[in-house]
Amino acid sequence: MNSVATLPRQPSIIGAMADRFGMVPEAFERTLRATVFPSTGSKEEFAAFLMVAKEYGLNPITREIYAFPKKGGGVQPIVSIDGWANILNSHPAFDGVDFEDHIEKGMVVAITCRIYRKDRRHPIAAREYLNECYRKTEPWDKWPRRMLRHKALIQAARYAFGFAGIVDPDEAERFTQVDADRAPRTNPAALERRLAELAQPRPPQPEPSPPPQPIPPQPADGDEDDWPPDEDKDQLDDPMHYDTREEKRIDLEEGALPEAADERARLLEAAHEKAKQGSRKLRWWRARLTPEQEALIGDWSGLEEAAKAADG
Repeated sequence: MNSVATLPRQPSIIGAMADRFGMVPEAFERTLRATVFPSTGSKEEFAAFLMVAKEYGLNPITREIYAFPKKGGGVQPIVSIDGWANILNSHPAFDGVDFEDHIEKGMVVAITCRIYRKDRRHPIAAREYLNECYRKTEPWDKWPRRMLRHKALIQAARYAFGFAGIVDPDEAERFTQVDADRAPRTNPAALERRLAELAQPRPPQPEPSPPPQPIPPQPADGDEDDWPPDEDKDQLDDPMHYDTREEKRIDLEEGALPEAADERARLLEAAHEKAKQGSRKLRWWRARLTPEQEALIGDWSGLEEAAKAADG
């Protein structure tokens, strides 16, 4: 009697991913749909989402990857910065990464990320600019340097390893905004007026004002002529150096870009402190201000009189 060989049944993608996390498929799917996957997503979209997670070895439970509904239907897999770091560190050819901050007038304007591969002679680099990436959102206001570093890392990872089909959260929000701006217009008259407006030459746009400069470092207690020591002068010219003796430079990663009013208040407070220490202290401090900072203070006469009074 002839016997028929049967092949073992391959588990579904949901079953395979559930086994990875020690869960039954039904409970695994319910958990993801309640936390990281839109409730409106179809069974097929859910399976596709899990295939992307499996392809890159990402954990949806810890939100290394999650899904967001796309404008017009469907879902978009989104990979958090933790997920991008996991993908890089898990790749067998990954051989390290470094960052370079580009500074102008004491402010970070761009960051370059270099990724090294074990099978390449030269690193793959990507540079991201703050004026192109910055958005008026809470993370960008609070941590602009950190967010810009993330953007540079993600773009360099794409260039170095060709990761496809995934975006970071910031990109997903931009895509949603662009899709909303491109919503079709059903009013022919309004469309005709808009086309006529676009045909007109654009008026010249005023140049954006530069952001306020950080307050310069202050001398330690003692004679300002003896401060800083010669070996520290080069460090003061380094915008990444932090003076630990009295007042620290503003760290863009830890605080938002200062508004002009807040900057003027901080400058005035520092100026009054120097005036209390006498004319020499005030003159020394004023000489280290930028023209913009000096203009923010405005009238110096009251400060100079207070400094003379402090001289006795």
